[in-house]
This record gives sequence, C-alpha cells and structure tokens, in this order.
Amino acid sequence: MGLTVNIVTALCIYSTLFIVILFLYVIVTRLREILREQKVQQLRDYYQPSILAYIENPGNATAILPETNLQYEAIELTMSDIVNYVNSEEQLVTISSYMNQHFTKRYEQALKSNKWSKRMNTLYFVGDFRLKSLESLLLQMINRETITEDERNEILIILAKFQHDHLLELVLKQPHLSIFTYQLMLTASNEQLLEMFVANYDSLPYKMQLSLIQVVGEKKLLKYIGFLEERLTSDDKEVRVRVLKSMYELDYLPDPRYQEFVSSPHWEERLFIAKMLEQWIDSKYVRDLRVLNMDEHYLVGETAGRALSFLFPEHNDLLVESAIGRGSE
Repeated sequence: MGLTVNIVTALCIYSTLFIVILFLYVIVTRLREILREQKVQQLRDYYQPSILAYIENPGNATAILPETNLQYEAIELTMSDIVNYVNSEEQLVTISSYMNQHFTKRYEQALKSNKWSKRMNTLYFVGDFRLKSLESLLLQMINRETITEDERNEILIILAKFQHDHLLELVLKQPHLSIFTYQLMLTASNEQLLEMFVANYDSLPYKMQLSLIQVVGEKKLLKYIGFLEERLTSDDKEVRVRVLKSMYELDYLPDPRYQEFVSSPHWEERLFIAKMLEQWIDSKYVRDLRVLNMDEHYLVGETAGRALSFLFPEHNDLLVESAIGRGSE
C-alpha cells in the first residue's frame, strides 16, 4: 500500500514538473518571438524612408543591401506593404528589379523547403514582387506529383502575372480549379493572354468559361461585346446570366435582343434586364419596365420601379409595389 502511494506521489511530482517546464518553455519561446518581432519592426521603421526614397528615385538613392535574416525580413515586409498601394508601373518595376536582384536565391531556397507554409508564403511574395527570375522553378514545381492544390493554384496565378506564353496549355492540364482561382488568374492576365483565352473559349473548362465572361465585364473590355453577344444564345442559364451581368457592367444594352429576357422564366435574367433599362433611362422602354415592375420577384420589380420613377417623377402611381407577398422564384 505504501509503495503504491509513493509511486502515485512520484508520478504527481514528475507530472507537475513536466507541466511547469512545458509552461516555461512556451513562455520563453513566446518572449523570444516578441523580441524578434520588435527588432524587425524597429528595422522596418528605420529602413522605410530609405526604401521609399529609392523606389521614388532609384537613380539618386542608394539601395539597401540586406545581410542578416532580420534585415531581409524587415525589407521584405516593408516592400510588401508598399507594393500593395503603388500605382506607378515605373515604381513597380523598381521594386521588382530590387527584389529579383537581392531575394531570388533566398526565395529559391524557401520554395524547396519541406514546410508547406514556408513555400506558400514565399509564393505570395514571388507573385507580389513579380520575380520572373523564379519562373523556371515554378514550372518545375507545378509538374511535381507532390504539389499541393493551394501551391498549384497560386503558381498559375503567378504565371498569369508573368504573362506566361504557355499558360493556356498549363490550364488545360489542370481541369479541376475553382472559379475563384480562374478569376484571380484571368484578372492578372494582360490583354494578349485574354485574347488567347477568348479565342479558345470552347476548349476552356466550364468554370473558366464562366470566369472569363465575368472578367470581361469587370475589366470593362468593350472590345469583347461581340463575344458576349454570341454567348447570349447559350442553352446554359448560368452562362446567359453572367453574360447579362457583364453587359450591365459594360453599360451595354443588347437592343432589341433584350426583349426576349423580359419574360424569361429565370428571375436573374429579368433582374439584369431591369438593371440595364434603369441605366438607359429612355421612354421607349416604358412598356418593358411596366411589365418588369409587376414582376413577382421583389428585386426585379423594385429595380424597374426605380427606373419608372426617374421617367415619371410626377406619377408615383406607376411605381406599383412588387408582390413581396407572392415570394420569389
């Protein structure tokens, strides 16, 4: 009995000691992290004026040459903050040139790390700073069997930023991307890449087709109105809705083809027609607006009613309340 008590007591002491040691380890580790973060922040505050001066006028300012890990991290984070609000292409080129020159080897090693988080964080920096010096390594990575989905998606977005010549071929090898990835990739693409995607629309994955239609509207690419018009005849409702949305964003009304959508069985199509007619305040659309104002879907009726109120401000009785009670489709 006494032996058992001694064993239990010893176990309690050792357990308590282990917990205390573990607690002290966590505290010390966290304190070291805090001190390191403080040092990095001090360096950032110190470097920022010099970095801004260099970016604004690289010919008359001296570039900072990092030597320690803390200096690299401070410059990296400072540049990352700056690149997000710089609008000048010249300044973006200056940032990219500096990072290519001083961070390529560091990022190359990081991309070969066994730690997924380190590789992902590095990919974000590579894309932000447009480090084309690492393009060949990215192409090697995307063809590896062990690559993760997140890495693959980010690399495709980066290659779009690089305006990679064979991006279409790479995309067609990756048919299971998300709409969000396609949108980011297409948004990053230049006019030449977008022309190639439009020309090969029929061979694109379905989700990419939808994203391409959407990006045409978001980027205000009026040159592709004909491309959108062709898609209006699609049997796919989602395609037609996205086409109408892009036309709305382009401030374009497909007259007289829009009339077939006034009585569409799909409220989303009727809604975008109502939005278009609201943009094009014209008395010749009154008849269609009155039909839409009586729509059983609240948003459609409300939008058409607003348009009518602009046309006939003195006749509020034209603003027939949408039948909210009847619900939506």
